[in-house]
Amino acid sequence: MPIPIKHPKLTNKNGQPRQRRGQHTLEYIILMVLVMAGIIVGGPYAIRSWNAQMKGWEDSVVDSMTDPLVEAPPTSVNIPGCDLDHWADQNCGLGYTSPFGDSISCPEQRKLQLAVYVPNNCQFNNPYTPFNEIAQCVADSSFDCCTPWALASGCDTADPGCPQASDCGVNAVPTCPDGQYRHTRDCDEIPAETESGCVADPDCDFTCNSIGLPGPNGAIGYGDICPGSNTSLPDDTNYSYTDPGNCTGTKCQIQCSPTFTWNGTTCSCPLGWNMGATICCPSGSAEVGGVCVPVCSPLINVGVGNKTSCDCEDEGGTVVNTGSGLICGFTGNSCPVGWKPHNNWSLTSANTCSDNGWCGGGGDNCTTSFHTIWANTIETCNYAHHYTDLLGCHGSARTCSANTTSIGCHGGGIGQWVDNGEALPFECNTFCGSYSLCPSGTRVGNSCPTAGTRCITYNTNRRQWDTYACNTDRLGRLQWRANSSNCNIDCNSIPACTASVGSSCTTQGEFCSTASGGSRVNQCQQDNRRRLRWQPFNQASCYDITAICSTATCPGGTRIGGNCGPIDGIQCRMTVRRGGFGGGIRTEHIYECQIW
Repeated sequence: MPIPIKHPKLTNKNGQPRQRRGQHTLEYIILMVLVMAGIIVGGPYAIRSWNAQMKGWEDSVVDSMTDPLVEAPPTSVNIPGCDLDHWADQNCGLGYTSPFGDSISCPEQRKLQLAVYVPNNCQFNNPYTPFNEIAQCVADSSFDCCTPWALASGCDTADPGCPQASDCGVNAVPTCPDGQYRHTRDCDEIPAETESGCVADPDCDFTCNSIGLPGPNGAIGYGDICPGSNTSLPDDTNYSYTDPGNCTGTKCQIQCSPTFTWNGTTCSCPLGWNMGATICCPSGSAEVGGVCVPVCSPLINVGVGNKTSCDCEDEGGTVVNTGSGLICGFTGNSCPVGWKPHNNWSLTSANTCSDNGWCGGGGDNCTTSFHTIWANTIETCNYAHHYTDLLGCHGSARTCSANTTSIGCHGGGIGQWVDNGEALPFECNTFCGSYSLCPSGTRVGNSCPTAGTRCITYNTNRRQWDTYACNTDRLGRLQWRANSSNCNIDCNSIPACTASVGSSCTTQGEFCSTASGGSRVNQCQQDNRRRLRWQPFNQASCYDITAICSTATCPGGTRIGGNCGPIDGIQCRMTVRRGGFGGGIRTEHIYECQIW
C-alpha cells in the first residue's frame, strides 16, 4: 500500500503554498527600512572609506612621479683591484668617446689625456666609473698646444693670392723684411701665449714697374733710382720721376740725369737748352765729348778758309753779326794771318788832320766823327792843303779818316800745293793709329802746341816714317823731340767702326776701319762746331789721302804752286817725272795743301 504523503503546513492540501500575503508585505517593509537605515547610517563611512582608498592610489601615483631617486655615490661603488695609475698624454685638440657613450672634445690650446688603470682597461668593467676619471683636457705651457698659423688678412696660404699685400713687408704688424709675410698663433692657456714670425713668399716680392717710360739709366736723360726708393715696397709700384737731386721719398722714384728736368711727361732738356748726345747744354753751346762747349758758328769766308766763331774767339777776337753773316772783330787796324778785312767793318775813334798853310794865311784842319758800335763805315772829313810854287799859292782838298781801333775780318787765305817729297812705296805696314800727321814744318827743336802730343811724318831722306812727341825742355819750353822711327803697325789692327760718318765719338784722333785691311778708315775729329764726330780720314799714314791703305791720286790740274783748299794740310799722291831722255824717271810724290 502506498505510503501517504504528509504535506507540510506551509502548503495546503493541494500542495500549493499557503497564501500569507500580509505577512510577506510587512516583512518586506521591515527589510527595506533596515536597509535604508543602514545606508543612512553607514553611507558616510562607506564614502570616506572609498575616498581614502582613492587618495591612497593618488598619493602612490604622485610619489612615483615626484619623489627623487637617490643614487649611491660613484665612489661608493668600487671594483676591488682596479686603480688609476697615471694619465697618458695624447695630442692637442683631440676628442674622445668612452665605451659608455660619454665624449669630450679638447680645444686646440689643450691636450687630451686618457687615464691608465691597473689592470689595463679595468675601468670599463664598471659602468659607474666617472667620465672625468677616464678622459680630461689639460692646459699647460709645456704642451705647446697652439691654434693654426693665421694671417692678419684672414686668407689661407693654400689659396692663390695669399698672402695678401697687407700681410707682407712693411705692411705687417710688426713689419717683416722685404719678401716675407707675418703669421701668428695662440698657444696654451695657462699661461696664454701668442707666437709670431715672418715667412718668405714670392707673393711678397714687390717690384718697381715701368709705365711705358725707361727705368733707371734706361735711356738718355733717365738717371739713377732715388736711394732706398726700391726697398720696403708696400706693393708692386709704378716708377715715378723727378728732377735730379730732388728725391721726395716716393717709392720707385727715378731721377732725371744731370742737366735734364722732369716736365711731367718725360725727362727732357730745360726750355731753351740744346740736346746733345748724352747731356743738355745751355743755349749757345753744344756737347763735345760729354761736356758743353760753345757752339762754333761758321763765319763769312772768302777764298780759301773755313773759319768759325770758335776760331775767332780762340784767336782773341769778338764775333760780330753784320746782318748778312758773322765776321770776327780784332783789336787794332789789321787782321791776323788767315783773316782778311771785311769791307769797312770797324770801331773808330776821332782823328784830327791839319795843314799849316804856306800862302801867308792861316792853316786848315778837320776832325772826324767816330763810332763805338760795329758798323760798315770809316768816318772822314776834308781839309785844305795849301802850297806855294813859282806860279803862286795853290790849294787842294785832302781827306782825313777816323782812327780804326778794331777791325772786322772774314776768314780767307791763299792755298798752294807744295811737294812733300817722294812717297813711300805703297805698302800697308806703317800705320800708327795713336799718331796724327805732323803739321808742316815739324822739326826737332821747333815749338809745339801741347805737351804729350805725338805726330808722324815721312822722312824722304831715310824713306821711313818718323814720329815726334811734344815735350817740355829744361827751360820750360814746349818743343818737338824725336820719339821713334819705323812705326810699323799692320793696318789690319785697326778696330772695326761701329758708327757711321757724322755720328759722335769720344776720343779725338782715334781711328776705326769700315772694311777689311783698313781699306776705309774714319778718324774722330772736331767738326766746324768743335764737336767730336767720325770723319773720313783725309791725311796720309799708310800713304793715303781719303782712306787708309788705298791709293788716292791728286785731282787733275794739281801742280806745285797751284791753288788748293779749303782744308790746310790735305795731301794727295802725284806722279812726277824727272828729266832725262825717254820720259825721264817717274816717281810718286806727296803733295800737301798749305794755306797762309
